[in-house]
Amino acid sequence: MKKWILAGLLLPWLCFAHAQAQPTLTQQLQHLYEPLDKTQLATGYLFDLVVPLCSPEQYRSLETDTNRTDLNAFGCLYGEMYGSYALPSGNQLPAPSVYLGKRKAYHNGEPIPLALMSWRFDRIRPDAGEENLLVLQNDQVFDVPGRPESPYAQDTAYAAALLAETADTYTPAFTLPADLLFNNLGGAAPDISIDPGDGLGWRPLHTGDTVLADYATSGSKTVLLRWQFGGLTRVARTMLTITEAAAGQRSGMQWPQNLYSAISVTASKSYLGETGKGTMHIFYNQSDCNSQKRLIRPLIVIEEKANK
Repeated sequence: MKKWILAGLLLPWLCFAHAQAQPTLTQQLQHLYEPLDKTQLATGYLFDLVVPLCSPEQYRSLETDTNRTDLNAFGCLYGEMYGSYALPSGNQLPAPSVYLGKRKAYHNGEPIPLALMSWRFDRIRPDAGEENLLVLQNDQVFDVPGRPESPYAQDTAYAAALLAETADTYTPAFTLPADLLFNNLGGAAPDISIDPGDGLGWRPLHTGDTVLADYATSGSKTVLLRWQFGGLTRVARTMLTITEAAAGQRSGMQWPQNLYSAISVTASKSYLGETGKGTMHIFYNQSDCNSQKRLIRPLIVIEEKANK
């Protein structure tokens, strides 16, 4: 049995132990597969060209929790997909600076941007050497002329990331900018939905729209993103931590102006010749208000000033 593919992946790691003048791992992989006719790739991406620090097979979004990502894991997978483009010009996947720039520009209190990736790519079949579809010669991999089938197999990675992974409110908003939806599935655009993990289920998520969540507690929340296309359903998972600020730390400037009210209250009866006065601050819930201010699960806090 021909084990040249495994040897080809191990060779760069062994060479790395030599002097610093040695080529990088990526350069050695590029050299290993340089003779291949890359125009035979159905997607234009060959994952074997990059150092496999991330395992794209765990991001197939099946009924498991293994495809959960944070921003670091998303960046690792995105970078490997970006680096696996094999054609001489062009690159359908934008540079990572596209989503990293939006993360840098994000301000607390704004809708949290989501980055979604549904990306098809090619990999060399594990049996390509055994089936005589590719051949290893002089430390390089070559196409076999007249082979009966392709040595490549397609796979797809589905991943999601929140560009802000904490929120100091029970009612954060999510948004999907059009330039952060990375998709090369082809055909009709997938239907995308979000379940923020607040118990209210799935809601449609269109590019440019805002979806509100309504959490009952603080802590870590699993946010699900769902693709539906061609009779298939795929789900990606990411995390959000809710650390809502105390009511005493809020103000009308920090809370949305249209959902904040301050009302002066004067007692209807005096006591010992004085009439009590105070200010009532109301912070309205941000979701399910139907464009009307109303209280949901109100928490009333009264501060009493002691007489001296």
